[in-house]
Amino acid sequence: MGVLAFGLFAVGFIATGAAVAVVGAVMLRRNARLPTSRVPVEAVVVHRTSHVRPSSVTFDYPVPGGWLRARRVEGLPVTNGQGRVAQQGDRITVWVDPRDPAAVRLSSGASASSMGGVLLILMGLLLVGAGLWFVTVSLVLGR
Repeated sequence: MGVLAFGLFAVGFIATGAAVAVVGAVMLRRNARLPTSRVPVEAVVVHRTSHVRPSSVTFDYPVPGGWLRARRVEGLPVTNGQGRVAQQGDRITVWVDPRDPAAVRLSSGASASSMGGVLLILMGLLLVGAGLWFVTVSLVLGR
């Protein structure tokens, strides 16, 4: 009976790990896609926090009739055209919905949920690995 319970425990770990990894992959995929209705616009960094949680970037971007200011939380640091972390005065690309100029988004790799997706995938793989280890142990115990 102990070997069967150990095997069921292993299957539970594998199933849970696979589900967590799939949720993480869906989060990454959703953030990698930008709606076709959004257009790239060059923005200017006004302020950036880096040594606090959560780090954020504040930027001004042009809209018809003037400029808007937005603050967004960074999942990964926003970079400028030269690949350096964007600082005050640097130009960055943001994605704006022309029908709703206030709906602005940082580049897809910089969203906070992208980092969450990566962490969920890693956690899922860890659970699957633990489940496979339990399967191996239950097979050894069953002999």
